[in-house]
Amino acid sequence: MYDPVVLNILEKNVKDLQEQLVNANKRIKRLTDDNYKLRREIELVKDNGKRIINDKGSAWIGDAEMPDAGHLKDE
Repeated sequence: MYDPVVLNILEKNVKDLQEQLVNANKRIKRLTDDNYKLRREIELVKDNGKRIINDKGSAWIGDAEMPDAGHLKDE
């Protein structure tokens, strides 16, 4: 029904993509953990999601997870 050569190529592509996905998920997990640790080191605290403040009095405006999401409406 289908050409075996094409099936082999497709199977190889699927395996490669699955491996890339697993590696990407591992990297995302590692970066998320590093981000969490760094935030704790500089003592960042969220203030209702509007401002992010550290205990030293300086602040970042916007949400830490999505700093460029000013176009989203508040709920």
